[in-house]
Amino acid sequence: MMRGYLVFAALLCVLSFCVGSFVLPPPRPDPRLASHAHRIPDAFRTLEWQLNGRTAEHAESLAIYLHSETKHGGWSDRKVFTFESAVTIHEVLVSQLGTHLARHKNHQKSCSVWNGEEQLDGSMQFGEQLKKYQLKQVGERNSLTIRCMSSRSHRAQHSGSVLEYALIQFRKPRYMPNEIRARNMIYRALNKEDADYPLDAHELLADDTAGVLGWAESFVKWHWGSLHPFLNYENSTQTGRWHLNTAEMLTSDSTFGDESDDLIKLAIAADWGAGTMESDYLQQAMMGTATSEPYEPHWSLHVGDVYYVGDPDAIASNCLGQAPSGVKQGVTWPHGSLGSFAVQGNHEMYSRAVGFFDTFLPTLGVTQPDAPRTPNAAPGISGQGAGYVSLENRYWRVIMLDTGYGTYSLVPKMDNQNNTQPEAVISWLQTEARVSDPTDTRGFIFLTHHQVESAFDTPYQATPRQIAEILPPGRTVLWLWGHEHRLSFYDKFTLPNATNSMSLYGRCIGNSGFPSSIGPIPPRARESGLLAYDDRIYEVETGFFTTQVGFNGYLRIELLKNSATLKYSSLGIDEEGMLSPSVSTDLVEETFEVDPDGNVVLTSFEILNANMTVISNQ
Repeated sequence: MMRGYLVFAALLCVLSFCVGSFVLPPPRPDPRLASHAHRIPDAFRTLEWQLNGRTAEHAESLAIYLHSETKHGGWSDRKVFTFESAVTIHEVLVSQLGTHLARHKNHQKSCSVWNGEEQLDGSMQFGEQLKKYQLKQVGERNSLTIRCMSSRSHRAQHSGSVLEYALIQFRKPRYMPNEIRARNMIYRALNKEDADYPLDAHELLADDTAGVLGWAESFVKWHWGSLHPFLNYENSTQTGRWHLNTAEMLTSDSTFGDESDDLIKLAIAADWGAGTMESDYLQQAMMGTATSEPYEPHWSLHVGDVYYVGDPDAIASNCLGQAPSGVKQGVTWPHGSLGSFAVQGNHEMYSRAVGFFDTFLPTLGVTQPDAPRTPNAAPGISGQGAGYVSLENRYWRVIMLDTGYGTYSLVPKMDNQNNTQPEAVISWLQTEARVSDPTDTRGFIFLTHHQVESAFDTPYQATPRQIAEILPPGRTVLWLWGHEHRLSFYDKFTLPNATNSMSLYGRCIGNSGFPSSIGPIPPRARESGLLAYDDRIYEVETGFFTTQVGFNGYLRIELLKNSATLKYSSLGIDEEGMLSPSVSTDLVEETFEVDPDGNVVLTSFEILNANMTVISNQ
């Protein structure tokens, strides 16, 4: 990920002046044909790439490349046939290849079948015998080549003529998605083709030309200018506090009854707003809408980051389902039955928070028809009055805070790490949410975009230190964050350099949309208290760089009285070996309880998938 950003940063200044005269490179050939590059001319590689969108729907698709190769090199005969399933292989071979051979009668008598350098059949005739070389017989082989030598020995000796029929098998790697990835945006535009989704992994990783230009254009257009004013609840009709079980707006004199004893379900994602096929599949899996048993959470929470820069157009396409020009469909952020809330990350601030405050927040909030509405709220929803919120009942307080706003700097990607909360937020926490009351022993679950601890990167601890100062001393809380595009778990630790003592359990859940980061165990693993992380490979992206990416995932929380059960899952692979929104892989399940003093206590932690990377304490 960082390599792609470095490429972008290095080219930003140049691209901003010369985008208009930028010369496009030729389309990148499909990496699956790399081993056949010596055999297939550039023209065929390009054509294969163009045909991919059709043939990739069939796991058993082939293209047949015909050429005559002489000892002097060169390509005297070039023709491509494609077919979509094993059912039609025989007809294609007999009709198309047979017709071709009829024009080259001197090549018919002696043919052999090869898989790479392995000869499968030393002598064969075209016709009915070709049935045994249908695709189902090819199995896992990458290619099948039919070589026909000249029947006139003196001419064969003279010309060295060999007619080869290379059957190149379109077999997707196990973790390739159901549909072929959206191809290079510029190439699609030149050929008047629509993309399946607004963005793809190559573009987000700045791993191809379209990605570099996409990042550059977004920064140049949106990053510099006046910041959107920070919205707060001081002059709002909303208090920013909502009942977890009923979605009723809470005030300073609100009380809680037996309704707090009912089960409450939350669906949570971070760094989700990627606008990709994976982010669309992720929201379906998180909500269970692609299965026979929908999950139906009461609340859906997004913990920041919409890409490229969270501008109004990106919010519309990546969160509100509006397809931009040249794209078949947008991606929609799902709502829980009681409502949905979000905080922003650093990427929304690359567009100065304009899209987040003016486009996204009006579509969020609670579904209660009598709830106070923001002035620009969308139909059927209250609108979210500010970029922070508290969901509460008799046992829990789930508090979402905006750590993105304070990261803005004039230099893109050089975020300010002293991202403290504005005074209005601290005042709201103390006077409205009353988090400083030592007699209030409800458990705290905090959600912020930026990490409090990390074995992989630099932690952002400005906001946590502010929270430690206003909470009753010695409290233990659960803190969930994103920003790092991975799933990782940390042992309980005490926040360093804080005025008051505060301990926390930290969980990074930033693997929901942006291509998920994987890598070896970091040097600071034990020092940081890293317990486990997801390091499974989803696929390998090849572009300017070769990058391994992991599976995107989500979190479900179920609150029942003073107990909280958290289950972390990822997208899964179906029986066809394809990514599927109807298949999830459960990774970790843990349970916390609130003790009589208001501390959150871990009571169980279970690794559900043996492929998780677990850090030994030895």
